[in-house]
Amino acid sequence: MTGAAKKIAIVTGASEGIGAAAAEALGRAGFDLALAARGAERLEEVAARLRAGGREVLALPTDLADEDETRRLIEATVARFGGFDVLVNNAGYTQEGPIELLDRATMRRQFEVNVFAPLQLIALAAPILRERGGGRIINLSSGAARAAVPMAGIYSASKAAIELASDALRVELAPWGIHVVIVIPGGIATRVHDGTLSGIDRLLADKPANPYAARLAHFKANYQKMLGELHPPAVVAEAIARAATEPRPRARYFAPSGGRLQAALLTLLPARVVDGMVAKLLEAPKT
Repeated sequence: MTGAAKKIAIVTGASEGIGAAAAEALGRAGFDLALAARGAERLEEVAARLRAGGREVLALPTDLADEDETRRLIEATVARFGGFDVLVNNAGYTQEGPIELLDRATMRRQFEVNVFAPLQLIALAAPILRERGGGRIINLSSGAARAAVPMAGIYSASKAAIELASDALRVELAPWGIHVVIVIPGGIATRVHDGTLSGIDRLLADKPANPYAARLAHFKANYQKMLGELHPPAVVAEAIARAATEPRPRARYFAPSGGRLQAALLTLLPARVVDGMVAKLLEAPKT
């Protein structure tokens, strides 16, 4: 990813939070950008900032749960720039709630956005990157892929799926110089937390007598306490920029870097110990 040739990156979920910060970090690193997100107005605001800094930007409102719109993102990028060098699969959301209370359509949408859309984008991107002599595919995972979060188990499952798929893709695509990289954010201050809290409120309102009601309320209270310990999106954006530009990228980047130690510990601890740790999220918070 060096040299005088124009560098192009696609970033999904680019209208705010990690995606917007990643787009700006890549812009500073010399990339022109194709940006995708559902929120057209916020997406255009990000694009305008980048254009003001001298970058060429395609902003394309996209619902990644829709196969045709996902395909259109790749086609429009190629039509505008002639190809691209980096794909950042950042778009995603957290589906809260105990698995018992989630219907199949709800679980399917979580996987459509968090797993199937990124994999479709990768399948569409691979021939283009191969023709260009290589490139980078950067997939966003989560610490929840290693320590499943109760009351967000389907989200944890989706992130574990994309991480394992990335491990397979890293080997499958390596012969063509296509590096597949996983970026694992820690607790990051984004609006996704607002959606998680409001989702818990909706679940409690829709099913007030459900057997998880008290534990959901405890989970919400503990979750709110953790919001004061979050890192800015720039921490993840910097890791994404490194993954896109370092000559020999790592398989995984933790953001912040301390997450690497936590991940190592989780693989060493007995399951009953990890279960006990995460179960504390469902207990009444200590005052």
